[in-house]
Amino acid sequence: MKSAIKRIQSLKTLPTNSEASPSDVLIAREYLRRVALMAKALPEWKSDPFFDPKIVTEAELDATVKTEIEAVLNPVMQPNAYVRKLCADYIKWQAYVDIGNVVASSYADIYEPLLILFERGQDIGLHHGELMIGSFAVPLNRWLEFANLAPVDLSSESSEGY
Repeated sequence: MKSAIKRIQSLKTLPTNSEASPSDVLIAREYLRRVALMAKALPEWKSDPFFDPKIVTEAELDATVKTEIEAVLNPVMQPNAYVRKLCADYIKWQAYVDIGNVVASSYADIYEPLLILFERGQDIGLHHGELMIGSFAVPLNRWLEFANLAPVDLSSESSEGY
């Protein structure tokens, strides 16, 4: 969890960029693909792709984790509630990985594509059932089908070229 906190703190301010490139869309698609794979592997999945880590892991975190998350996110407050929630969920997920939760450990890097977007300064949002990345929209009505797509190479050399 400590490395997740450092990573969020390194953002300085949470993203607010409304411009996006096709590579940003592919990176967001990779997040959806990873969550779809996890959803298909978990028999009782009842969420959209922006899941609550507590529900998926079926575990509680120590109350101090919530306090730490608020302390980390308060200095980087900004108007996008989605980005803020996803940053908090990323820290929670890493806390579950740290305590050895089986589900979280099996999908430890599930938030990596979103963090790459945020590190690039990219903003995301939801609008009428679509994931918005700049002026691009990714329909979410059949998001589980993303599990059938090939993975996106997230290395900086390859993702910049799309």
